[in-house]
Amino acid sequence: MGLLRKLGRVKFLPLLALGLALAGSPALSVHAQPSQSQAASQAPSQAPSQANAYYDEIFDSQGQLRPVYEDIYPIYQSFKKSGQEAQFLKDSRKDFQGDNALDPLPRMLSESEYQELKYGVEQRGTALRRLLQDYYAGNWASITQVIPRPVLERIVARAHESSYVGRVNPESISFPYGPDIIRDQQGHWRVVEDNPGYIGGPGDLIRAREILLDRMPEYRDRLEAVDSPEKFYDELVTRFRSLRKPPNGRVVLYMVPPYPDHEDDRLKAIFANRGVDVVTPFTKKKLVATRDGLFLEEKIGASKMSVRSSVGYIILNGEHAGMDSHNPASRERALIEEAVAHIREKGIKPAARARIEAALVPDPSSGQVNLKKLKAALDRSTMSNDVDDMRFQAPGLLDAIFSGKVAANYSPGVDFIGDKEFYVYVDDLVRHYLKEEPVIKNIPTEKFLKPDGAVDQRLLAQVFKNPEQYVIKAVDGRGGDSVWVGAKIPKEEFAAVRAKILAEPDRYIVQKFTHLSVMDGKIVDIRMISAVDPKGVYVSATPWGRALPIEGDGKVNLSSNGREVAIVVTRKGSVHVSVPCVERNLAHALTSAPSIAP
Repeated sequence: MGLLRKLGRVKFLPLLALGLALAGSPALSVHAQPSQSQAASQAPSQAPSQANAYYDEIFDSQGQLRPVYEDIYPIYQSFKKSGQEAQFLKDSRKDFQGDNALDPLPRMLSESEYQELKYGVEQRGTALRRLLQDYYAGNWASITQVIPRPVLERIVARAHESSYVGRVNPESISFPYGPDIIRDQQGHWRVVEDNPGYIGGPGDLIRAREILLDRMPEYRDRLEAVDSPEKFYDELVTRFRSLRKPPNGRVVLYMVPPYPDHEDDRLKAIFANRGVDVVTPFTKKKLVATRDGLFLEEKIGASKMSVRSSVGYIILNGEHAGMDSHNPASRERALIEEAVAHIREKGIKPAARARIEAALVPDPSSGQVNLKKLKAALDRSTMSNDVDDMRFQAPGLLDAIFSGKVAANYSPGVDFIGDKEFYVYVDDLVRHYLKEEPVIKNIPTEKFLKPDGAVDQRLLAQVFKNPEQYVIKAVDGRGGDSVWVGAKIPKEEFAAVRAKILAEPDRYIVQKFTHLSVMDGKIVDIRMISAVDPKGVYVSATPWGRALPIEGDGKVNLSSNGREVAIVVTRKGSVHVSVPCVERNLAHALTSAPSIAP
């Protein structure tokens, strides 16, 4: 399944500069020009026009340095004036093995800002897990208080995860979680997208901090960091060991190439250094699934005798459809996503593309894609097709997870919660399950499909009359695919999307364009790397971040002149943040989880 796996993790997913103005929201610290004395010695972000206001991460509304940057920004400013930035970017890209460059200016967060982010992510992760539990327990009475059943079934089908019903144990549901968060122009945190599953960033937290301090040693005594990237992995492995089934089984990281970048190598080293066994199709250690569970098989001694030991916890660094494509539950997704990847390949011959496109058309009577016909079309493709290549498979892996014979960090059947139509409902899911307001809310979003199934003509007219004010997204787009930023593309290109919406109104959402917050002339975002599992939601104390020049295409995208940003949580500048009692609310939400429906 080489072409499918080339799509990679959710690392290059664009974080759009989106968000509607919040009615009644008090302005916090929108960018303002610095004082004349500061302007002579400092280089603040480009000043916006009134119609293009944004929150400045470095300077407050009076043009004063924010407390978290008081010791850091002068060092950076001196460094930048010395003309060393270009060399830093070149060297840091080499440090990242050619993947990305690191920005020489760290993004600083106060402890209070981090705690607000942490609690907001805990809320959201808890609500998402409760929804998944309700769905796999068949508890529609709870779900439909927030999401209409036809809507959720449409979302699940779009992710090709309908076949997981009846297989996933609600009590064991777990998933890596990395919501992408921005700060809007009023200074409020906003979730742009929910990223469950195979996400980018976890392998770079340690390396980004190392690169920053090695190449900018002047920062060492000035950061006053309270976070530790290493501690996240230490505690994560301890957490995984506590969840093992069987309890004495080994913890294994399983990953399948080809890898999107070298982050996978960094992850291998991180987990191996903490006593986790690493297995790939090319390691001597192999995964073997039997009726009794999942085992790690090794050949030892001169006789190369095979010895098996129980696996108690499996860390999946990849997508289920690419690891066990023969399982009936994952087969549909494996074939369809492989087919889509073939169609996108520029080198495929027209006849082969046409056969695959024809095979993807659902049967009129059943509404289902004929998988045998699709497999036959893929076999005749002129591009590489290894969807059933056993070198890249762990047969029986999913059944071992389904049966509870091994615990996993990434349950099958959870990817649909990353759908952009599903995103519309997450704030209400927090209210429904936790009985409190979300600390971090969505960017207000509208759907072109009305509840009665008709196109919202009023919304459609409004959006295409003022294209520069809007961003349109396909709900199932990946990376930069199917995203149209009206302010950044030709009007004709934006206008062409109208026909797509009229043909499939359920596939598109719209948000109003605005700036992300800005750090020294770059728009920036945050990804809160987390683990959601039966123990709760564990959020890394070190967020992951990205930056892109403000004059770019409106997307924070590492594949488009983007940079990684080392984020540091500092004790400077903290203020008391009043949030609901984490322990009380989350404990209630977790202990009131549904039981499996008979």
